[in-house]
Amino acid sequence: MENQTTAPADADRHPTRLNPTAGKTRRELKFNELTDAVSECERLLGSGYVRNGNWSLGQICRHMKLTIEANMHGYPTWMSILGYPLRPLLRWLVLPRLLSGHSPSGVKTAPMFVPPMDLDDATEVSAFTACVLKFQSNTGPLHPHPGFGPMDRDGFNQFHAAHAAHHLRFLEPAVEDSSKSVGQQCDQSISRSRVTLK
Repeated sequence: MENQTTAPADADRHPTRLNPTAGKTRRELKFNELTDAVSECERLLGSGYVRNGNWSLGQICRHMKLTIEANMHGYPTWMSILGYPLRPLLRWLVLPRLLSGHSPSGVKTAPMFVPPMDLDDATEVSAFTACVLKFQSNTGPLHPHPGFGPMDRDGFNQFHAAHAAHHLRFLEPAVEDSSKSVGQQCDQSISRSRVTLK
C-alpha cells in the first residue's frame, strides 16, 4: 500500500509532513516491557506518523488490547485446540524470533483480533494504556497462548511487548525527534532465556 501520513493529535503545533525515511518498510523497534510500548504509542500520537503497513495506530492499539484481554480472560476453545499440536514447533522456531525482533510479517490474524477501520487514534491509545495497567495489576492466572502455550507473568509481559513492537515498527514518526524511541533507549536485548516457559 502507499505510505500514508497521519496528522499528530496537536497538528497546529506539529505540522504533518512526509518522513524522509518513509521509504523503509519497517523500522528497528524493540521493547523490554509493555510500558515501553505505551510510551511509543503516545509519542506517535503526539508527533503524527507515516503508515507503512496496513494498520493505523488506533488499529494496532485495538489489536493489542484484544490480544492482552484474551490472555487475561481466556482464548476461544477452538483456537487452543488448533494451536496445541503446533506448540512445540512454534515455541522452538517462532517465539525466539518474535522476542528478538525478527518475527515474520504477513501472518494471517484470527478474525476476532482484526481491528475495524476508522478507529480514533487518541481513543484507542487511551484504551490500550488502560488495558496495560489492568494487565500489570492483574493477580489472577494468565491463560496459555494457543500457539506458544503457558508462560509466567514476566514472560507474557515480554511477549506482548515484542508483539506490540512487531506492529508499531510499521509506523514512522512524521516529526523529526532528536531523541531515540523508547525502544531504542532501553536495553534492546531480549533473550530467549529471560522468558520462563512452564
